[in-house]
Amino acid sequence: LLHYFARKAENNSGLEAADGWCGWHNDHGTLTALLPAIYQDSASGQTVANPDPEAGLYIKNRQGDIIKAQPPAGCLLLQIGETAQVHSGGILK
Repeated sequence: LLHYFARKAENNSGLEAADGWCGWHNDHGTLTALLPAIYQDSASGQTVANPDPEAGLYIKNRQGDIIKAQPPAGCLLLQIGETAQVHSGGILK
C-alpha cells in the first residue's frame, strides 16, 4: 500500500503540482489493483473528506484523453500494466 504525506504549500506550484507526487508513468507489472483514496487528519487520525477535490489518480483513456479515475467507495480498480500489453501482443492496453 502507498501512503502519501501532506505536501508543503511551497511545493504546490509549477510542473511538480501538475503531476503530483508520483508523476506520469507506465505501470510495468502485469496487473495493478487500486483502492479509492482515504484521507486522514494528521493530528486526530480521523477520516476526512478529500481536502483537494482536484487531487487523485488521473489516467489516459483509449482515446488519449486524460481523465480522473473516480472509483465508487468500496470498489477495487484493476489496471493492465505494460507487461500485460507486451505478453498479449498489444491486445490488452
